[in-house]
Formats: sequence, structure tokens, C-alpha cells
Amino acid sequence: MNARERTLAAINHRQPDRPPVYVSLTPQIAEKLSEAYGLPFEPAIDAMESARISHMGLLTEMGADIIAIAPTAPP
Repeated sequence: MNARERTLAAINHRQPDRPPVYVSLTPQIAEKLSEAYGLPFEPAIDAMESARISHMGLLTEMGADIIAIAPTAPP
């Protein structure tokens, strides 16, 4: 199963191949993990920006199935 199939199966009370993975990272942890994975770290400029899709490359590399999306104010 891919991430979408796995997540939809779980939401629809069907048996996925494994539980979907959701990871939430603090900026400090994301910075350390980015170094460990050899990925560039992109810090948020301010609190509003930190609510966006943060650390998507890192989360994808780590195998996260679910990535949270939060609303932010326009620039």
C-alpha cells in the first residue's frame, strides 16, 4: 500500500498493511534530523510560517504517511 491507500483504509475502518505514520516535529528536532538525513534545514521565519507544511522533505524521507496542513495568513 502507498501512504494514501494506507491512510484511507484506516479512516474507513479497513485493515491497512501497517498503521499510518504521522510525525510532528519541533524546529529543534527537525534541525537535528535534517543533519542526520543529510537534508537542508529550512527554519520558519515566524510563528505564522511555522504553521505551514513544515519540514515536508524530512517527513517524506522519514516515511510519514500523513502530513498536516495548517492555514496561514497571506504574505
